[in-house]
Amino acid sequence: MLAQIKTAGAYIGLLTLFISFIVSGLLLNGIQLCMWLTVKPISRGLYRKINYYLLTCLWNQVLLVIDWSGSAISVYTDTETWSKLGSENALLIMNHSNELDWLVAWVLGNQANILGNSKLFIKKAVEWIPIIGWAWKFAEIGFLERNWEKDKSTMDLFVKNLVEYEDPVWLLFFPEGTRFSKEKHDVSMEFAARKGLPHLKHLLIPRTRGFFAITQQLKQNFGAVYSGTLCFNTKLGAYPSLLNVFLGRPVFGEVFLERIPFEDIPTEMDKSAEWLLNNFEKKDKLMDAYEKNGVFPTALAAEDAKYFNGPIRCHYRPRSVLPFLLFCLWSSFCLPFMFNSVKWFLGTGFTSLMAVIFIFAISASFIYKLIDITLISRGSSYGKDVSVKE
Repeated sequence: MLAQIKTAGAYIGLLTLFISFIVSGLLLNGIQLCMWLTVKPISRGLYRKINYYLLTCLWNQVLLVIDWSGSAISVYTDTETWSKLGSENALLIMNHSNELDWLVAWVLGNQANILGNSKLFIKKAVEWIPIIGWAWKFAEIGFLERNWEKDKSTMDLFVKNLVEYEDPVWLLFFPEGTRFSKEKHDVSMEFAARKGLPHLKHLLIPRTRGFFAITQQLKQNFGAVYSGTLCFNTKLGAYPSLLNVFLGRPVFGEVFLERIPFEDIPTEMDKSAEWLLNNFEKKDKLMDAYEKNGVFPTALAAEDAKYFNGPIRCHYRPRSVLPFLLFCLWSSFCLPFMFNSVKWFLGTGFTSLMAVIFIFAISASFIYKLIDITLISRGSSYGKDVSVKE
């Protein structure tokens, strides 16, 4: 009985979190819109600084589900790299193997105190989704259609804006272009065999053109490329999905992180493509070792340890109390209002009761949509075409 009460209380808390997120998110979107119309035309720098704090408040509420589920993210790197996180402009390249990859990157950004300036490319369909899509729109995120001819100009404009930021910025980039699935992997490896490229067990062949275009524009203003290899410990935790996190099942992610000075990234297209392919081949070997041993290797061959200054250790930074404080703040505003509104509606007849049900249905559909946009099967049409293009 006690366990059932605790479970019910936990899910009431989760519902409260979603209601608070919806109300506060729409309010923050409204503030962003006002700033877009008034502050941005006068001072882009001021607009971006204010937007940084608004986005930090909003994204910290999303990350609260990590605490709610008991999930944790740890980083394998050397102490020097760990200490530099968040202090410089950086391009973060990661494998795109799971629907939680973006959430893990946000946790890393939060641990580095750069969450509000964590940028990414994302599919254009997300652009008009309330709260998250709108927040990304006002944050000058790059929305892509997965069509190189259309996306090239979008990427160029996005990166041009990015290098103008006065404060440190992270750009999250998934070179594979879509999330991993068996069907996509089969097509990718067929392409690799035709082109004489290395066979990868756990990854797709990365798209090299976008990487080259981005790095050539960032090289003057960015200090490093952070090469992150993400794996999930499914022996200790649940299968990594947004639904499992929402249901309170802990997920444990581990990232092997290598800091590479930006000047070491080749400036010729062919050499840049070769560098990226070699990088993904190393990632694939790391993932293979993790699958076999349940842990990333901390001792590497000399050629693989080139950029590590000191021993590789597991680093973990506990979450701050800010997400919980924001939750309490928004809940203290939202819950009395919601409770009184429901009470009033229920006392005014059948029509009002239906209105309450409609509001809750809208909230539930929003949660469903948030889960739906992360599903691998909806990631892209990659793997359905008869050929794959770089």
